[in-house]
Amino acid sequence: MTDKNDVDLAKSNRVLTIVIPIWLALIVLAVLNNFMYLDASSLWLDELFTVYFSDPNQPSFSAFLNRASEDVHPPGYYALVWITGLLTGADTGMIARGISATLAALSLVLICLAMPKWISRPARLFSCTLAATSHIYFLYAPQGRSYALSWVLVILLLMLALDINRAMSQGKPISLKLSTFTITGIISGLCHMYLVPLIGAKIAIMLCFSQSWKNRFWIAVSGLIILTTMLVFLNWQADKIILDVSDTWFSADSDFLWRQTNAGLKRLFGSALETPLSNVIIAASVVSVVWILIKRIKIQDLRPIIFDTIFVFSSPILALALAILVTLFYAPSYSFRYFIVLVPFYWILMGFLFEIILRSSLKWMIIGIIIFTTIIFIPLSARILWSDLPTKQPWRETAQFVDNTQECVDAILPVVTFAEKFITGSVPVNFYGYYLNNGTARDWLSYPEDEVTLFPGTGPVRNIVVERITGNDPCPILLWDVAHSNPANLEIARQSMMQTFDLPEGSTIILKTIKLPESNLFMRLLGMSSQEEGYFLLVQR
Repeated sequence: MTDKNDVDLAKSNRVLTIVIPIWLALIVLAVLNNFMYLDASSLWLDELFTVYFSDPNQPSFSAFLNRASEDVHPPGYYALVWITGLLTGADTGMIARGISATLAALSLVLICLAMPKWISRPARLFSCTLAATSHIYFLYAPQGRSYALSWVLVILLLMLALDINRAMSQGKPISLKLSTFTITGIISGLCHMYLVPLIGAKIAIMLCFSQSWKNRFWIAVSGLIILTTMLVFLNWQADKIILDVSDTWFSADSDFLWRQTNAGLKRLFGSALETPLSNVIIAASVVSVVWILIKRIKIQDLRPIIFDTIFVFSSPILALALAILVTLFYAPSYSFRYFIVLVPFYWILMGFLFEIILRSSLKWMIIGIIIFTTIIFIPLSARILWSDLPTKQPWRETAQFVDNTQECVDAILPVVTFAEKFITGSVPVNFYGYYLNNGTARDWLSYPEDEVTLFPGTGPVRNIVVERITGNDPCPILLWDVAHSNPANLEIARQSMMQTFDLPEGSTIILKTIKLPESNLFMRLLGMSSQEEGYFLLVQR
């Protein structure tokens, strides 16, 4: 690190000595918050998939691998959760969230370490604080999914690639560094399929930066090894994936690609308070560059600054381009989630811009930016005040309603499930039954989500509905739905039943909504509003 630069910055901007402890405190609060409220919200749909794929009660590693390979994603993250479950015997959902919270904390450390040497300590800390107070970090860091693991791998790949580039520019050997990159690339590809385009992007950029044909050859070999490994694995996994990947919500048309890109950018720039922060930093960095050029301020380390910035900026851009090409010419897979996986690049690049601002010598603008960012960081951190409020899909809350309905203790439960097949196991048992008392021992009836307006249809579900409408079966639950249908379709089904069936006098059919706590205006500014609900069609006697 450039100690002299840090000292100079402290002299010219004494306000840093005041705000840096505040930034550190906000980072610590964000990390601790993830561990304190692991169970505050119900697991949501994707996390319940994690629990299913990582179930430590499977009899062998082979059984685990076959189940985990049912998913479209590689099983690397699931393996980590599965192994931890075997060693600890703890609840799988909390293990998954605990692992993610730990990896998210590690990603903050790695952000500081990944910064090139020309980045000062205040700029490194700014990036970490920006990450720790961001909406993406608050929302995805503790989730029992592979996002936090992906952040760690993204940053490690960046660190290794930058190290290889520096070694090449200095004429040093790259064999050991490239071998480490290759191994890390393989591990990354086996943890999240969205990291494969990023690996390809880094290989391509390193080839462009290399000035030696020998280095280009070995970089190409590294890329081929990673690619071959992934193709062999995907060929093995292809027959085990349950979902028909050619029939999903993904699309290759331009409108879909634009909507997903727009949604990804919105998540990247965060809540209503975060967008002005990023806009101000970008605008101030442009002013700083113009000022530096006009005043001809001498910038140390100019060459590495330019090269590192180009490398870091081009990596996610090329990765997204490759992801779109895969969607257009191979299999539709592009979504806004790419931006969540690649968000460390945004955090690091904002640190680059902050460093440019600090080097501009525009003292009052620097002080203003430091104060402004701190003023924004503090309310963003206020999200932790509501960390104990559930904001996920109400699987637990709806299960509690069922458990509290005494007439349904041993009753068959009709539930809305996927129209497509996602897993070999039972969707009702592994999703609706997760929080339910004796969920694995209950009898279930599945109803496909794309036929909800036609409910109850024909067959066993209709027979159950008739029994409950007439009162022969005292359980009032006609249908239970979380995360599949919507109230409009359920209302159509309710009205249709009201017209189709002869209800006993004094009875009616209602649509009951299980809502999560309402958010206030300040929470909505922080991006904390929840629109997830659960639904029941009930006989009211």
